Amino acid sequence: MKDKKDKKNKLEQELALARTDLSYDRTVLSVFRTNLAFQNTRLSVEQTHLSFLRTIVSLIASAATIYKGLPAIGVSDRFSTPLSLFLIVSAIYFWIKDRMTYPRLKKEIEQMEQEKEKMIQTSRIAERVGEENV
Repeated sequence: MKDKKDKKNKLEQELALARTDLSYDRTVLSVFRTNLAFQNTRLSVEQTHLSFLRTIVSLIASAATIYKGLPAIGVSDRFSTPLSLFLIVSAIYFWIKDRMTYPRLKKEIEQMEQEKEKMIQTSRIAERVGEENV
């Protein structure tokens, strides 16, 4: 009778350890997923920033081409100058939008990563305390 209880207790302990191991594995996988999500977010922010820069360069290049090129083929300066100015104003708009958006997004990502690190440190401290109690 005692052997059956001992076997049952041993089996329950092994199952509890297996569940604990699985929960640690799930936690590690969650950390990997979180890190990948942060990387993806960071890459998206950089990609948006580069898109703004490409747009700015394209608008300025188009303005220069229109300003110099259209009069060369006989189009009036009255048409090419306002069009070029519009493109330059558009480039300035995108530059301002990039300057207002990019640093803010980078700062938010850094804050989220710091919070993530604090949570990881807190969970590690809790693990150590739990191990010391065992």
